[in-house]
Amino acid sequence: MFLQGSDLRGALLLEANLSNAQLESANLFKADLAGANLQQAQMLNVTLRRANLAGSSLIEADLKSANLQGANLERADLREADFLEADLSHASMLGVFARRVNLFMANMQAIDWREGVLEEADLQGADLRNANLSKAHLQDARMAGADLQEANLGGADLLDVTGLTFDQVASAQVDDRTRLPLYLRD
Repeated sequence: MFLQGSDLRGALLLEANLSNAQLESANLFKADLAGANLQQAQMLNVTLRRANLAGSSLIEADLKSANLQGANLERADLREADFLEADLSHASMLGVFARRVNLFMANMQAIDWREGVLEEADLQGADLRNANLSKAHLQDARMAGADLQEANLGGADLLDVTGLTFDQVASAQVDDRTRLPLYLRD
């Protein structure tokens, strides 16, 4: 399906099958894509600001430089999706499954990613200031250069994370349930 550059603002696409769709530079502002199948969709530079993607499947989707500010992605499946330099600030990601997702240099300020699975995720250089990652599973994630200032890591599992420094952890909020990599423990 070829929808590059389409104006789909406010579109109702509940449970739509858009797998492999070509949506580069499309405008889906406030669109309702709850439960949609967007597996392997090409969504470079797409606008999904304040869109509803709850329960959607974005497995292996290409969302490089996409704008997802304030989007709802609760319970979505983002396995191996590519969010290189995407803007996910203020997005709701409660319980999202995102194993091996690429979030390199992504803007995730004030994102709510509680109880999410980010195992083997690339978070290098990501802006996670004021993010809520409480009870998130980040085992084997790459976090070199990620900005964690005031991020909530309470109860998060950071075991085997690479690139995480003492200064990053000190700038975040941790608690006695936070599991840090062995190289950062006392």
